[in-house]
Amino acid sequence: MGLLRPSTAGAEIDLFVAARQDGRVLRFDGRTGAPRGEFSPSLGFAEAIRFGPDGNLYVVDGGGRGFIWRLDGRTGQALGKIGGDLSHPKGMDFGPDGMLYVCVRYGRILRFDPHTGAYLGEFVNLNEGIFNDLVFGPDGDIYMSNTWQVASVERFDGRTGEHLGSFTRGTLPGGPWGLAFGPDGDLFVSVPYQSSILRYDGLTGDYLGVFIDDRRTGPHGATFITFGPDGDLYANGAESPVRRYNGVTGRLIGNFARCKSSGWLIFGPQPRVDCGAITRLKTKCRGGTLTAVITSALGEGTRVHVRNNDEVFFTRIDGLGRGKVRFENQLNEPHEVLIPWCPEMACRLAGCERDKCRK
Repeated sequence: MGLLRPSTAGAEIDLFVAARQDGRVLRFDGRTGAPRGEFSPSLGFAEAIRFGPDGNLYVVDGGGRGFIWRLDGRTGQALGKIGGDLSHPKGMDFGPDGMLYVCVRYGRILRFDPHTGAYLGEFVNLNEGIFNDLVFGPDGDIYMSNTWQVASVERFDGRTGEHLGSFTRGTLPGGPWGLAFGPDGDLFVSVPYQSSILRYDGLTGDYLGVFIDDRRTGPHGATFITFGPDGDLYANGAESPVRRYNGVTGRLIGNFARCKSSGWLIFGPQPRVDCGAITRLKTKCRGGTLTAVITSALGEGTRVHVRNNDEVFFTRIDGLGRGKVRFENQLNEPHEVLIPWCPEMACRLAGCERDKCRK
């Protein structure tokens, strides 16, 4: 059984990349990285892309027109535009309330109703800063990367817009760009000019070190980053291919998809596993075979990824809510077995000689 690429319940998901230079959105097979063609024609100067709660794809046109395209999430057909004459829009994300938040020049965040396109007003106005990416964290707050004067990641109350100050504590070199929260809840920040991705504690903002240093594997300049449903990190930049990294160790797995023009990237539509519906994870390792058994209230046919150190397989939940994965040819060494995006479901085995764990 080989290493499996990302997949989700019900339908396969793909990787979408916004080619900034020509404004197209390109589509790649979510498991193999093979090109699947052009998802949409040129949309101007494509910046951030996000799938909305409605399953449609939203694309920022950061050119002179400054608006957000709404595309059919299945066909790529243009369904309309949101906004207009926005001042250099870049990052955007959907909040817990389902509304669309867009960062524009000088530290402003604008709020829109994605269903009607209605402008709901200015949510944040710092009147300073050069912001690139915007994401909602697991806590429901907004995080934005700032490259103006003192490089930082700024945090805002996701309900009121109140500025809560700089989130990142410790070393953050100039030029932070892409932001992504990992399966473990930590914040990952790309610094393209140093070809590195840094890691920060998702609760305290403490600096946890360099997670990826691409200077060791050749010029890359990772700018745009995202985590796949398998828990691995995917990045591109500097007209380089999309690269895949182990989401736990940061080890380069290899090139995933070839793209001549770098840009924002996202897997989608990306329904994640309902962690609350998983009630138990049992693991045991004996004679070189590690077995993980899941008990859940998930629907039959739901795919659940299971990671064992550097390996990721998936199981399909049966009619009794159970799923099983076997990892063969395991060494008698420590094993960390977990379900990506479900931090409560993690087991650690000291070795592979009748070792067991239950969560």
